[in-house]
Amino acid sequence: YVTVDENGKITAVRRYADLSKFATITATASNGVSGSCQVYVTGDPKFELADLKITAGESSQLTLSCITVKGNNIESVKWTVLKSDIAEVTSSTDTAISSIADITALKEGTININVEIRLENDDNIYWANCTLEIIKQAEIESIILDNVTIDTGDTYQLIPTISPNDAVDKTLTWTSDAPEYVSVDENGKITA
Repeated sequence: YVTVDENGKITAVRRYADLSKFATITATASNGVSGSCQVYVTGDPKFELADLKITAGESSQLTLSCITVKGNNIESVKWTVLKSDIAEVTSSTDTAISSIADITALKEGTININVEIRLENDDNIYWANCTLEIIKQAEIESIILDNVTIDTGDTYQLIPTISPNDAVDKTLTWTSDAPEYVSVDENGKITA
């Protein structure tokens, strides 16, 4: 809840669920004489959710975390997705200071994701939200290869022109219909 360094500088890590509780900080001299003080941690808990921009196709999965910056002991969390036709929360796992949601992207679009948080011994409701942008993955629409003339025994690296340029998966499978004359390896290198 409260840390202290060798110079007596304290840092409030999180607040107690019961705001009447406190941390006791003690300073002790080399001869054993000591003094103590009580430190109460106040302030509203803060929750962080960053805006996301992801590239996702239909049924893509992603994980979103909501973490308390200052606060503690989450009692319950409710995740909601506005425009549930674009994405949906499929499950969530809560700990004392965080909640993690699994989200399935259904189609392209931009949505808001809200988290409603209730803390132990706290009548307030806290909120965090983020924007999730789902961008459909660009797929290969065309592959252009230049015709080549090479001598027997020579090799040549084919360089494909793939369209669109922003296609996500540019993996190609290379085959030759006449491997006894021209072979091709997994990288598009041909041998006459």
